[in-house]
Amino acid sequence: MGAGVYFQTVQRDNKKAVQGDATAVTPVPKKVINLVNTVTKKTKLPKDETPTVATVTDLSKLDQAFFINAAKGDKILMYIASKQVYLYRPSTESIINKGTIEIINPETGSESGQLDATSSAQKSDPHILRVKF
Repeated sequence: MGAGVYFQTVQRDNKKAVQGDATAVTPVPKKVINLVNTVTKKTKLPKDETPTVATVTDLSKLDQAFFINAAKGDKILMYIASKQVYLYRPSTESIINKGTIEIINPETGSESGQLDATSSAQKSDPHILRVKF
C-alpha cells in the first residue's frame, strides 16, 4: 500500500471489543467505532470483524488504481478476514471506492506462495487493493 497512509489501529477480529465487552483485551478506539457506525449507514460492512483503519496522508505514494479518486484525509477500512476494503471520505460522508483485498506474501510477491503471475490489467483493477502482510 505504500507510505501514503497512516494506520490508526491494527485491531483485527475482535468482536468482543466492537460490542464493548469489558473483558476484551484490546478495546477498539472510539474513533474506529464511530467511523464504522458512520460508514455502516452508507453500506453493509462485515459484522464479525473489526477493520484495520488507515488515513490517506500522501497521495504521491499511492500507486494502485484503488486510490485513483483518493484525497488526503480519506479513511481506508480494511477487513482482512473478509477480504473487503472501503475508501471513505469523511468530509463529504461518502464511500469513494470499495473492493477486495489481495494479501500478498512479502517473501514471494504472491498470495499463494508462487511467483506473482497477476497480469498488469489485474494490478490496475480499481476494485482490488493489494497489501503485503
